[in-house]
Amino acid sequence: MLPLNITRPMPRTLEVMRWTVEDEIARYLRQHGSELRSVPRNVARSQWLSSLQRAREGDVDERTASDRAAGALAGSLRELGEFDAMVVPSLVKREAAIEQHHARWDGARQRIQVETRGLDARRLSKTPLDGVVPAASLHIMVFDAQGQKLHEAFGGLEVLVRVRATGQNLRGEPTFRLLPRTDLLVGLESVREGVAIAFMPFLAVPAPVLLGAPDD
Repeated sequence: MLPLNITRPMPRTLEVMRWTVEDEIARYLRQHGSELRSVPRNVARSQWLSSLQRAREGDVDERTASDRAAGALAGSLRELGEFDAMVVPSLVKREAAIEQHHARWDGARQRIQVETRGLDARRLSKTPLDGVVPAASLHIMVFDAQGQKLHEAFGGLEVLVRVRATGQNLRGEPTFRLLPRTDLLVGLESVREGVAIAFMPFLAVPAPVLLGAPDD
């Protein structure tokens, strides 16, 4: 497993989740019998940027270039030692669809926190919500030692906002505000569930030797 977000910038709002998520990924892989080998972040990042620059040559879209670069990265990291698979994890922001008072995205379903103040706010908090809210997900790619992609998936981790019921508008319709959550990762259940979702169905087969472990 490479360190988080080698292949893309990490959104600033997700930095608080970095160490917990890295630890939980490593724990999950070891639970499935994987042997982890570490790759320093500066080495992995430097190799990735070099691979991406080469992969962008010619008329290719960014997704194709990224896949090619990851494949080339696996090849270059073989010099550090033999491995069966390279796991490339990233924390990303996604949109979660609201269903009543729950958010659903990337295999996860979580209740949205509604902040109420006063009796009117409590009544309004029972009003069904709709739309989308920002959420954090884990993006996982797995490549074999020859650079072929074996797996790619997202697993939902945490809804990033809470909802405050603010009252009613002139038409008598309830009004709400989205506010950043300050209690992310209070419990590990949602993170562990998201990690498992992101690796399905790859870890349904016997676990290979995986390259890398969190290393800063």
